[in-house]
Amino acid sequence: MEDLMRAQQVENILKVAGDLFLEFAFVNTKVSDIAACRENSMASIYKAFRSKDILYCAVLAHGIEKL
Repeated sequence: MEDLMRAQQVENILKVAGDLFLEFAFVNTKVSDIAACRENSMASIYKAFRSKDILYCAVLAHGIEKL
């Protein structure tokens, strides 16, 4: 059950981050912006992804997987 909740949380983070990266570009998107959009804490984002760079790579990989 906990793994499912974590997977859903990561999916939500990837969705929000992808939307913001698309709208504002990587440079203009802050992790705090991503956290504010989904009411996630910055700690939960950094727990799943160690940096914004890693999060960006995960968003790209996630998009490629969907194709």
